[in-house]
Amino acid sequence: MEEFINRFCPVDNEKTDFFPTFHNDHDLSVRSYYKPVIEHLFGHSIERGADSIIFGGSFITNDETPNDIDCIVIVPNSNCIPHKNEILTMSGCTLDIVYVTEENTDMIYKLMNMFSFDKYDLNVGLVQVSLTSEFRNSWDDFYGQYDFAELLLEREAYIFRHFVTGSQKNGVLVTIHGLNTNSEWNFDLSPIASSSNWIFAPFYYGNVKLPLLSQKLKADILGYFREWIFMIKDKYQCEISIFAHSFGTYIIGAYLVGFNHNPPVKFDNIVLAGSILTPDYDWNKCIDRGCVNTVYNIISPRDPWVPKIEGAKILTKDKLFGQASNLGFTQTNKRLIQESYDIYDHSNMLRLDVFESKVIPFLNTVKKFR
Repeated sequence: MEEFINRFCPVDNEKTDFFPTFHNDHDLSVRSYYKPVIEHLFGHSIERGADSIIFGGSFITNDETPNDIDCIVIVPNSNCIPHKNEILTMSGCTLDIVYVTEENTDMIYKLMNMFSFDKYDLNVGLVQVSLTSEFRNSWDDFYGQYDFAELLLEREAYIFRHFVTGSQKNGVLVTIHGLNTNSEWNFDLSPIASSSNWIFAPFYYGNVKLPLLSQKLKADILGYFREWIFMIKDKYQCEISIFAHSFGTYIIGAYLVGFNHNPPVKFDNIVLAGSILTPDYDWNKCIDRGCVNTVYNIISPRDPWVPKIEGAKILTKDKLFGQASNLGFTQTNKRLIQESYDIYDHSNMLRLDVFESKVIPFLNTVKKFR
């Protein structure tokens, strides 16, 4: 423990071999601020029966000014896992902890692989710190278990063991509603998103009725979104994620294609519900070109509305239109996550249970592992 603190939280003014790029006292003091938090974390974990903590992310690199601490605390049993956030307050610091029981070896291996790779699939390594005289398990055989999609699909198994503390925001969550609605569901999603440290920013273009949707109005809405989303990027200067429903999925899809998959505003993660995009939409190109990190498509096989939209020629003659809500997307990519639920129709996923147990947990989780 002392070795870890001395290496990663230096408090004196001497440069170390690990930080060759530090040039002044101010740089060193950035890491020294983490010392009491790390000490608190060590004490807290020992009380919970953990014999070691596994650290990953920018904190264990030579980054001069890391802004978060990512770690896995492996505890003996589920009784040792906190049931609520235990805040470690420090200005500018985000402490992300995943608590996992020792018996859940498969999840531990997957988490370690996720922590050890960055979003470019480059191995950035891990550091395991012993809290006792010896490790019960060194977990040094974890390589080969890396599966981004599988871990995200299993997130319910551990998401409530994932605690985020501190003052930083996850980013901006932009919602885009569909036609024939005042998007009242935003009132349900707003407090859930805000309590999870998201800046909530609904995009509202009015209660447009499908029969009145013309080519010009469709273009006007897309143009309005283009200007509005650029303003959001300029105002908040942080990552933007999207939750889009129905015609909202068309808006975000058309925006990306309209800029040939190289838009002025890039997106962290996109969640689609009741999607009217074509199943052949090229998400691989979007992901490969870096305009979106991860896509989560909620499939509603019994969606009655999308198949009946054939009468709306303004949409059906558009090559981007299709039944991704019913059929899903045809492409495969570890960052294109799709889940199908028979209980969903076109709009009944816009409810508290889905926001609370699916949408926000996905966004929080994928913020961690990317």
